[in-house]
Amino acid sequence: STRDHAFNILLSTTLSRLGSRTWEFATPLLLLEWSPGSLAAPASLGLTCALFRTIVSPWLGKLADEWDRMSTVWIGTSMQAAGCLISVGALLLFNFSTTGMVIQNNDVNGNASLIRL
Repeated sequence: STRDHAFNILLSTTLSRLGSRTWEFATPLLLLEWSPGSLAAPASLGLTCALFRTIVSPWLGKLADEWDRMSTVWIGTSMQAAGCLISVGALLLFNFSTTGMVIQNNDVNGNASLIRL
């Protein structure tokens, strides 16, 4: 029915927006944790996002108006997922390149020591 369809659209939009906003909130905090004492990384992220939205949004809006709605939804969601995966990979790469990989080693007595690779 129309009511069920409207509820499904509302639910999917809410979940998508919640995930997006959570990611936008958490990423600068993570960058601050990985680069203490410097605002360069979160500021660069904010500038990059703002410039991208300013430059690309009008073009994407024009394309979205020309396409059918389902194609627009699928492409937008796929691009959002790809962007999240790429940024997680970039953040992990940044973290490993600056701190190295740390492994916890337990001896037979249960004493823990950290090994930096």
